[in-house]
Order: sequence, then structure tokens, then C-alpha cells
Amino acid sequence: ITTTITTTTTTTTSTATEAPVYSLGGRKKAKVSSYKGKFFIDIREYYTDKATQEDKPSSKGVTLNIEQWEALKEVIPDLTETLQQHSK
Repeated sequence: ITTTITTTTTTTTSTATEAPVYSLGGRKKAKVSSYKGKFFIDIREYYTDKATQEDKPSSKGVTLNIEQWEALKEVIPDLTETLQQHSK
């Protein structure tokens, strides 16, 4: 079973056995993954596999542990403000 939910800012795709994948625009996507019982936020650029026509994650991206994710969330307002100042 595959479910796709589209809103004005994100597209979420998931199957019964996989975590949802959130579209960040273009070929960038984010998802929660786990390894050895620990959870991570995985933000990657995806590519389309020519043989299967499936979207697959590339090596281009970043994996954040929970502490790094929390730190990123803390600085998002500052990053947003800095971006707005430089965009004027």
C-alpha cells in the first residue's frame, strides 16, 4: 500500500513498512530513519533509478542525530532572520 498526501508545502509518501518521506522541493526529501535502535533525520537529494524508475536516496545529503536535529530546530529562527536580512 502506498499513500501520498500533498499539501501546499510538503508531499508525504509512505508504504505500510516504511517511514513517510517528506518532499522539500526539487529532488530534496527528508525522512526519519533508524539504525541500531537510534533514530535520525535523513535529508537527501534523490535520483530516479533508470532500471526501476524508482526514486532512491543519493549520497548527497546529511543525517542528523536527535541532538543535532534539536540544535537545528533551535537556530531556524535565527537562520530565517539572517536570510531575510540578506534577501533585501
